[in-house]
Amino acid sequence: MRPSSSCTSSWRTASRTWTTRTPGSGGWGSTSKQHRYSFNNVMLTMLQKPDATMIAGYRAWQAMGHQVRRGEKAIKILGPVTRKVELVDRATGEPIRDNDGRPQYVRQLVGVRPVSVFDASQVDPPVESPPEPTLLRGQAPPGLWDSLAELVEVEGFQLIRGDCGGANGLTDYLGREVRVRADVDDAQAVKTLAHELGHVLIQPEPGEPYACACRGRREVEAESVAFVVAAAHHLDTSQYTFNYVAAGPAKLPPRSTASRLSSPKPEHG
Repeated sequence: MRPSSSCTSSWRTASRTWTTRTPGSGGWGSTSKQHRYSFNNVMLTMLQKPDATMIAGYRAWQAMGHQVRRGEKAIKILGPVTRKVELVDRATGEPIRDNDGRPQYVRQLVGVRPVSVFDASQVDPPVESPPEPTLLRGQAPPGLWDSLAELVEVEGFQLIRGDCGGANGLTDYLGREVRVRADVDDAQAVKTLAHELGHVLIQPEPGEPYACACRGRREVEAESVAFVVAAAHHLDTSQYTFNYVAAGPAKLPPRSTASRLSSPKPEHG
């Protein structure tokens, strides 16, 4: 069954959140040249173009070898307004100068203004698709697995290492079980556990429609938790996370028979 259009839009919206903030992540060829957009601008983009995947300014697209098509409507976000401010010594109040005696200056943010950007779907030639995510290799941050496992148990779920039906992990709400593959490196295992903990903490309310229908949205939420937790512990998951989210709901692993028969359905990550 194909994912619903609203689900796909939710997934792609979050996909844009990652792909516009991943210089050097090994994703799309042009991603390394993308500007880092703030959370507010991510939300503004989502409101105006929910199916956006990657945004940049008119000139930025040209610099990356793409041209915005005639007649395309711009997405309005907020750009910084800065002013040149002289650096002064906080203790003495005197200007800070370089070795040649010249005053030093910095740019200070004084406000914002509307600026126009465009999505990848609005340019030619088409932007290439992102690559498949690659499992993380190496060790996990010390103590992170134990801390996450404790949180899972506090929420009333049992943590198991074992088969996940083709996925790296799963969360079974009815069985109160979180499972993580046993045949991956510690770095991937702890990222997957953080992902599944995201499912545990953002549980659907009884009868909540998107719990089963909009699987893409739930995966974006959980992977966002995993990315933030890993980054806080200096574990770089960007290659996996950005490519996983950008791939879209159509490439999610199939649900097991048990998951199809239960409600709410287990979440695979």
